[in-house]
Amino acid sequence: MKDLISVIVPVYNVKNYLEKCLDSIINQTYKNLEIILINDGSTDESLDICYMYEKKDNRIKVYNQENHGLSYTRNRGIELARGKYIGFVDSDDVISPFMYEFLYKAINEYNSKISICDFVRFSDKPTFNETYESISLTKIDAIKELMIDKKIANHAVDKLYLRELFDDVKFPVGKKYEDISTIYKLFLKSEFVSYVPCNLYGYYFREGSITGCYNKSAVKDYIKAINERYENLYDYNNELNLYLDMNRVNSILRCFLDIAQYKCISVLKDKEYKNLLYNELVIAKKLNTKDVQKINTKKKNILVKLLFLNPYIFYYIMYDYVCYGMLWFFVK
Repeated sequence: MKDLISVIVPVYNVKNYLEKCLDSIINQTYKNLEIILINDGSTDESLDICYMYEKKDNRIKVYNQENHGLSYTRNRGIELARGKYIGFVDSDDVISPFMYEFLYKAINEYNSKISICDFVRFSDKPTFNETYESISLTKIDAIKELMIDKKIANHAVDKLYLRELFDDVKFPVGKKYEDISTIYKLFLKSEFVSYVPCNLYGYYFREGSITGCYNKSAVKDYIKAINERYENLYDYNNELNLYLDMNRVNSILRCFLDIAQYKCISVLKDKEYKNLLYNELVIAKKLNTKDVQKINTKKKNILVKLLFLNPYIFYYIMYDYVCYGMLWFFVK
C-alpha cells in the first residue's frame, strides 16, 4: 500500500471557494490521503461546508479553533498529521487531479525529502499539465532557484514534504510571509529536491486574500523575513552568496512594486517604515554589482535602476501599472 499523505487545509472565510478546493483534493488520483481541515475562526459558512464534506468522505477530519492565523494553523495541522508525507493547500485554491500522484512519484524516484511542482495563477479555470516529467536538484541548486523565485517559488503549497522535516522547523506565528522564513530551512534538510516542471497547483488571486493584505506591518514582516534568510544562508555555501545578493536587491524592488500595486503611499510617508525601506535601499545599492546584474533579468535591472534613481518617481510611474498582471509582466 502506498504511503499516507496528510493534506493540511487551513480554512478562513472562504465559503465561495471552499467546495471547489475540496473537490479537487478528494478527486486526486492518489487515494491514500488524510485530509485535515482546520477552521480558523471563520465567521461565514465555511465551517458548515467543512462538516458537510466530512460526512461525504471518511478521509476528511475537521477541527475548529479560534482565529490564530495561517502559521499557527499549519503548525497545528502538522501536529495532527499521521501521514509519512505532508502537503498544504490553501482553501481558495484548486489542484490538479494528478498533483499528489506526481509529487509522490518524484519524491520516491530520486529518494528526496521534498518534491515541488509548478503553479499557475487563474481567475476563472486553471490549465493543468497531465504528462509526468521530473528532475533532481541538489539542495544548493534548489535554493538558488528559490532565490531566483521563478521556477521554484517561496510557497508552502506546491510541494510535498517528508513529515520528519518539520520536527524542528515551524512556521513563524503572527507573521506574514511565513513561507520565506520556512521553506529554505526545509530545503537545507534534504540533500536532493525533486522538481516536477508541470502546472499542478492552481493559485487563485483574490481581493482580501492573505497575500493581498498589504500594509505597513506587511512591509516590516517581509523585510525581516528576507534579512533573516539572507543572514542565515550567507556563507553557508559560496555558490549561494551571489544569488542571495540578487534576491535581496530584487526584494526591495518587490517591496516598492507592492506599495504601488496596493496604493500604499502612506508607507513611504511614515517615518519608521520610510527609514526601514531606505536602509534596505542603501544595502541593495551596495549589493547591486555587475555580477548580480548579469544573473538578473533585463526588465528587473531597468526597474532597479529606476528605483535607485528616485523611489518616489518610481512609485508614481508604477502606480500607472497597478494592474496585477501588468506588474507581473514587468517583474518577470
